[in-house]
Amino acid sequence: MKVLKQLSLYTFVGLFGAAINFFVMPVLSHYLSPADYGLLSLFNTYITILIPLVSLSAYSLLSVDYFKEKDKKVFASKFISIQTIPFFTSLICSFFIWQFYKPLSDDLELNGTGTGWGFIMLLITFLTIYYEQFFQFLILQKKAILFALYTVIKVIIEVGLTFYLVVGKGFGWEGRMYS
Repeated sequence: MKVLKQLSLYTFVGLFGAAINFFVMPVLSHYLSPADYGLLSLFNTYITILIPLVSLSAYSLLSVDYFKEKDKKVFASKFISIQTIPFFTSLICSFFIWQFYKPLSDDLELNGTGTGWGFIMLLITFLTIYYEQFFQFLILQKKAILFALYTVIKVIIEVGLTFYLVVGKGFGWEGRMYS
């Protein structure tokens, strides 16, 4: 019965996040032009592509080792080692962004966005990796209440910042990316 309660809580929280984002779309469509939506979509797509490249999917190993490794000190050592992978790959990607973002921005259809947006994309990727890993550990440790609480807080902050930056400040697609 406890597993069913946890499963239903994870499901409810997932649906809550998706529903809130669904209801934010009409507001955004009023304040963003089709070109802004296109840029926002491209940035989100490139972030989705960067996540496995930057993380090297190393954090997936942690979920396996969490159950496999009996010695907590060995697991802690692996955990710290794996945490450094996105940091170093981000540094390597930073070099490539610094060198090649400008010449490739037209090919990537990111016309008019400066190199700074390449670094912001990388920063969002980097933070998303750790965010996803944190939530994965909450699930592995069966901390459904904390998972739900942090997810709701994240959604409220993200939506609040989106409304503030896009609607209130008129930042357009940049406001959505910042949020």
